[in-house]
Amino acid sequence: MKEWSMIMIKCIYFALTVFGLIPVLFGLLYEMILLLPIRVPLHHTPVHLLWQDWGLGVLFVKILYAGTLTGPDWHFKRVLEQVFQAGVMQMDVWFVTTKLVLPVVVTQLHLLCIPYTLCSALPYLGFSDDFSHVCHRRIYPGTVVVLLGVLLLKLQLKQFKRLYIKIKNEKIPYRNETG
Repeated sequence: MKEWSMIMIKCIYFALTVFGLIPVLFGLLYEMILLLPIRVPLHHTPVHLLWQDWGLGVLFVKILYAGTLTGPDWHFKRVLEQVFQAGVMQMDVWFVTTKLVLPVVVTQLHLLCIPYTLCSALPYLGFSDDFSHVCHRRIYPGTVVVLLGVLLLKLQLKQFKRLYIKIKNEKIPYRNETG
């Protein structure tokens, strides 16, 4: 009886975190980045419906999990494979929490809270309330543009470095033209 109750507690914890909290945060983030700037005018107040956010989040979580499991080998893929191989009976709650739930939740909370906090500090820095309101509404798409720009810049620098090393190490035959 005690063994089955522990399995039920693990299942409830896994369901609440992986199928509850993470999809809600993904859906809310997606709504803040894409749907709100398109759907709600600046002079209206947005209404967040968590059930719709959860539904969007479930869709995105399924897509991300499938993409992660079929994509290149990296630490998150290995963690997901270990969780799926262990199954419910041998699930290590500490491993799931530290390697799967916490990194995802902390990243999502950073992506949600840091832009909001920066916009909330604008009136204290001398900016008008109207500017702060516009910033609150447009900071999330702006954050995505900046993050994508930084990732693209890092990718380009990495490729230029590889190209430089390849050209540097390439043996070019020199000919003597005087002969």
